[in-house]
Amino acid sequence: GMYCLGFPKILNDNEPEKGKIICVRASRDRSFFAAVYDRAVSIWYHRPHVSLVSYVRGDESVDEYGQNQDVAWRPDGFMLAVVTTKSRVIFYNLQLTDREIYASNPVKGCRISEDTPSIGNIPEVTLEQSCVVSLLGGLSCISSRREELVVASGMGMLCRVCWDGLVDGQLSLQVHAIPFTADPQRVRAVPLASSAGLYLSAIDYCSKLGGFAFVLNNGRGGLLISTTMGFDPKHVKGIWARGVTNAACLAVNQRYGLIAFGCESGDVLLYTLDDLTGSLLHSHSMSLSPQQYPDAGVRSGPVHCMSWTPDGSALVVSWCRGGFSLWSTFGALLLCSLHGDYGISVDSVDFSQSLIVKSMAWGAEGYHLLMVSETSREDQRGSANQGDIIVLQFAKTALINNPAATNHEHVLLQAEDRFYLHTADSLAYKQGDSLSVADSKQWQIVQIPLDYLATNWPIKYTAVDMTGHYVVVSGKRGMAHCNVSTRKWKLFGNESQEQSMTSRGGIVWWKDIIIIGCHNHEDNSDEVRMYSRSSRLDNTFMSHLIKLSSPVAIVNVFREFLVVLTTDRRLFLYGMERQAGQQVLSGLAPVVILAKLQEISIAQYIPHISSLVSLEPSALRTEAAGSSPSTKGLPESIIANVAGKLLLLQRDHSVAEKKGKRAQFLAPVVLASGVEHVWAAPHSKPSHRYLLEALWLGCGAGGMKVWLPLFPRDGQHGSNFLSKRIMLTFKLDIYPLLVHLEEAIALGVVCDTTVGHSSQLLPFCSLERTAQIFLYHILKQLLRRNLGGHALQIARSCESLPCFAHVLELMLHDVLEEEAPAAGLHPLPDALLPRVVAFIQEFPQYLETIGHCTRKTEVAMWHYLFQVVGNPKDLFQQCIESERLEIAASYLIIIQNLEPPVVSKQYATRLLDSALDHSLFELSRDLVRFLKAIGSGEVPDSPSRSLSAVPASAPPIVTPVADRFEVALQKEKERTGSQSSTVTLPAEFVDETGRVIKRPHFLADLDLPKEEWFIDIILCRHARKLLSSWQLRCLGKFAALLDFPLVSWLNKERNRAALVDDFSHALLSLHQQMEWPMPVMKSRLDGDAQSVVSSGSVRSDGSRHEGSGDFSLQDSSLGEATSTVRSPSILTNVTGDDDVLSVGDLSGLVTPQDGEESGWEVEDFEFSEPSSTVKGPKQSELELRFFLQMMLEAHCYEWALIVAIILQDSISSSAALQSVFQDSDMSFDNKRHIATGLEQLMAWAQTESPGYIWIMESLREQYHSLTELLDETQSMTTDGDATSESESAICSPLTELEHTLVNSTPSSAPVTPGIQEPVVAATGGPDDPPDKCFIS
Repeated sequence: GMYCLGFPKILNDNEPEKGKIICVRASRDRSFFAAVYDRAVSIWYHRPHVSLVSYVRGDESVDEYGQNQDVAWRPDGFMLAVVTTKSRVIFYNLQLTDREIYASNPVKGCRISEDTPSIGNIPEVTLEQSCVVSLLGGLSCISSRREELVVASGMGMLCRVCWDGLVDGQLSLQVHAIPFTADPQRVRAVPLASSAGLYLSAIDYCSKLGGFAFVLNNGRGGLLISTTMGFDPKHVKGIWARGVTNAACLAVNQRYGLIAFGCESGDVLLYTLDDLTGSLLHSHSMSLSPQQYPDAGVRSGPVHCMSWTPDGSALVVSWCRGGFSLWSTFGALLLCSLHGDYGISVDSVDFSQSLIVKSMAWGAEGYHLLMVSETSREDQRGSANQGDIIVLQFAKTALINNPAATNHEHVLLQAEDRFYLHTADSLAYKQGDSLSVADSKQWQIVQIPLDYLATNWPIKYTAVDMTGHYVVVSGKRGMAHCNVSTRKWKLFGNESQEQSMTSRGGIVWWKDIIIIGCHNHEDNSDEVRMYSRSSRLDNTFMSHLIKLSSPVAIVNVFREFLVVLTTDRRLFLYGMERQAGQQVLSGLAPVVILAKLQEISIAQYIPHISSLVSLEPSALRTEAAGSSPSTKGLPESIIANVAGKLLLLQRDHSVAEKKGKRAQFLAPVVLASGVEHVWAAPHSKPSHRYLLEALWLGCGAGGMKVWLPLFPRDGQHGSNFLSKRIMLTFKLDIYPLLVHLEEAIALGVVCDTTVGHSSQLLPFCSLERTAQIFLYHILKQLLRRNLGGHALQIARSCESLPCFAHVLELMLHDVLEEEAPAAGLHPLPDALLPRVVAFIQEFPQYLETIGHCTRKTEVAMWHYLFQVVGNPKDLFQQCIESERLEIAASYLIIIQNLEPPVVSKQYATRLLDSALDHSLFELSRDLVRFLKAIGSGEVPDSPSRSLSAVPASAPPIVTPVADRFEVALQKEKERTGSQSSTVTLPAEFVDETGRVIKRPHFLADLDLPKEEWFIDIILCRHARKLLSSWQLRCLGKFAALLDFPLVSWLNKERNRAALVDDFSHALLSLHQQMEWPMPVMKSRLDGDAQSVVSSGSVRSDGSRHEGSGDFSLQDSSLGEATSTVRSPSILTNVTGDDDVLSVGDLSGLVTPQDGEESGWEVEDFEFSEPSSTVKGPKQSELELRFFLQMMLEAHCYEWALIVAIILQDSISSSAALQSVFQDSDMSFDNKRHIATGLEQLMAWAQTESPGYIWIMESLREQYHSLTELLDETQSMTTDGDATSESESAICSPLTELEHTLVNSTPSSAPVTPGIQEPVVAATGGPDDPPDKCFIS
């Protein structure tokens, strides 16, 4: 894969005397490129892009020879041939001088010294005209073949010109004399019947195919071949490319042997030569998808020009009307400028004016693409000069040049001066962890040292180790490696050693050893070297050295084995063993012991070594014979990618190998064609056996292919059984660079464009890592082939993946979209959907998958789906029974679209009841809105007050991000209209099911819509259930999320659901809900002088100071004998200090009179405030303060007392008990109930929780006053007093006992009747929304 980077660069070389720029052509080694103008030729250097020399022709030369038209380089790069418009070929000599026009000055501390050869400097060159050759008929195209130049004329001639200017007329060809055929094996080649006016409009030589690819001016294309090496005209014949009728240009891929024909339709057709028949076979096509580019044919027009990358891995295509695209070798689209952000307008981005490119050339290693634009930026300002040279920067995957085993574990891209790394193991999926390799899109970008690049650019090979922590790079000479995390590099300390080696065949990691194939220039020998990353990078510390007789072609590893292939197509297999380091000079160098195991010739399987793309050892086999004992552990096969054709070479075990006899291979098995990348796991795991033992292929436009093993089921495994395999093909939306097999995820990269400043001609490009799940493709194809058992085994092995539910949903959605349109017309004979549904039923995600897929599918497809899965109402019922209420909500929306509103309302009500019972209040809120919308036809607005603000210290409570019912509500509004259904309801209401429902008592005076009245009944019923079961925290969340009128409802329920039957159990329940710790008493006072702490501070003389007292809180572990008594002036707030807990008002702490009997009497015990550890979480304290305020406002004094006692807030508890006296609406029985509850709570505190004794003693005086009043009232009732008089005495605001109660109220906390300002927590003021503490 090739990917564009950064902003494009514009090379400024527009001089008026040169004229309009025509084209650019790079030399064979890409060191120079020639820019051809109407009147001049300029030579540019490759890095940096600077103009070295220009040759400008005079007016006399232009008038005589014509303007420049095209150019061709001699293979050695020291001569050019320029074709002119008047049928002339002008030859130029390019010579290097001893001087340098740009030289690098050594910097102090830099590794480059004055003695360093001037490889990184820019030489001075001269360009001189050599000779001029005249031809006839007008020249149409030019091509270079070895030591001669081939020029096509407009008269149908193909002239062969030597580089010294000589023309051999006997070797010239005429189009009308060449015999043509489409099938050389079956059809005899004959000359063209009507060849008048025909000529070659495009021609290019392909050394691998041994001929010239051509395009005629009538649009037909093909290949000219000869049976002789000298290309004798008598033995030349033409082979037509079938289907090519409107070709405009061509480009030849030397490595893969492909001929690309650019057509007038804008498509590109690619052909290859069949070795058996000798005919041209159509390989694949490159055409823009009409789904993604519906107007591509209109916008782009015919293909203008094309150019392959130097390694043949990508093809860039430009169109006549503007725009360009980049394709992989076998047709995967990598980049296209027609999607936008590519314009030529300077002041504004005008997408209608696409960039028109008329010539292209690739730089060294494909890191740069030079493009000649039709219009330059100066043309926009009215200048006469036209055309610019635009340079695009590219990064490419390391798999192109170095398909080593370790490079298949991580995504590694290499650019001209840096590399981009995305490690898969850093976020690899672990059991029990929800992280996935696809979760991270972060790149690790590491700059290659300039010291190394100055003399060794361009970078050719890069490799990353298995851990993803170390990367090695190799350029023109030497190598360097770095630690990615620390960004520290290791380079050769001895630069002469670096410059003496040139890497060949790639680099690979084995453990901590770097294995590199190279050519030693000092000895003129070919070697395989091994260096340790922990040792100094020096030949003295080399771990091992292998001398070879031929240059290295490929180096790779498999487990503990090394595979080396040389250019003479001999394969060497070595066994490796790493031993501890040995002392070398001042350091340690690990040693690798190698044992040569085998040497095999594979020349009969690989005709051209240049066509070998990759070679990987593997454990895969197809035949039934097991591996022999003598070769146990060795690679069982070799997987070779020969020009896109994947061959499997298996070891032959039929004949026992004798000593000294070379191992043989069976006949090669062609697994696939059009292969670009191959992935195979080196090791297997029982849990992921299917995926790890499969062979994964990236095939460009053909998608991905997997050679999948089919293991037998349990109980069918035989001792000699060998699994069969099946080849599956599926499409991906991304171009895969890495296949993470354990997660069944393919990773890729795309170019993300950003429009920059208006002065930029093209957008800024950045790399974005993409991912796609492909497991569902495999499962679907296995089900289609009736291999459901194997699909089930694969799915079981992947069930723990975080994306597994999404996999099932994708598979169902894919099959539904395929079959639903056809199923609506006629029944499908072999439908796949029933098998897919039955397959998904094997997993617990079945209901979730059906519901989510249905909601994401068009309603027109629902009928076909529910014919297979059943009635959605039955699925809804299954969700309710299995308590999967969130999934049931999805089915409710489905039912709402399929059933009448009455049915939807019925099911929504059932779901609302279940959601409330399971405390799913977010879902309940959505259901309430849903029910109201069904009745009124109007979409309700969002809640008026914000429920999301909480203090920073409070733990968050998750709330839904979006309302999942928004779409359904809008549909219901459109269907039912927006007519109001507000009515005045009677005291009773009969619903659709015949149930008689009474109107809520607190809605007696309101006229509400019938639906809202019914919903309020449900909410009130659930609120009563929560309050009766003492679930205050749930009640708070319920009121906050459903916007429930809590205060008014509590006020109505204060004599019913708000009554507390058991104070102690209610208090314990609240402790558990709020996670509030029980209070703990401090150490007892030592000595005999134990006294009871009264409400005031105790003076030294024994007198009591009236008013509130506060005691210092000290850690009980300190063993303090006495408690320090503070004065009233230093009374602190309850919640303002984390280390001090105020005890509030202690005025009620008095000892009972002699002879009194009371449940509050405590013998021989010290009453002291609890230690500071009594405080619970801040969020819980905030919620308790909220309930304290709510209960006081609603006159629910029982709960207010309980909450205040839990908070150890004596002021609020005294205020609540005082309110009992002042509340004239409270009955005698309720007041008696409160007194009884307090007495029961004190008795419980004495035996179960002594920490509560002090707060109960603070209420003792008020409690006695209350009981005296109640006893007096009861006595008056017994004596026969009138009921009205007793009620009047009880409720009189100025009775003597109430005067006593008022006078005993702490002066520091005055309380007004009705408790208008109850005490709240410091973290939230009285003005804050009362329900915000329950929502985060």
